[in-house]
Amino acid sequence: MATELGHRVAYQQALGAGLGVTTFDPDSHAAGEVRALADEIRNMLRATEVAAQPAAAPWRFADFKAFTEYERKTVYEPLHTF
Repeated sequence: MATELGHRVAYQQALGAGLGVTTFDPDSHAAGEVRALADEIRNMLRATEVAAQPAAAPWRFADFKAFTEYERKTVYEPLHTF
């Protein structure tokens, strides 16, 4: 991860006040670091979600007349409901 949290007094002051640093002093460097870390984690999770989605199949069960309605509902649809 590229984001680093520095050793800043604002973290201790926020903790002493029972608040997060982004609430305690939203304009501080510490709050900016926390927001940057949250953004980096959010971007990593989004990249993971995209990578985890299966590739589109070259064919679909629904395209074949041989599959029954039961097979379509129990096999095909559960695999494609994200």
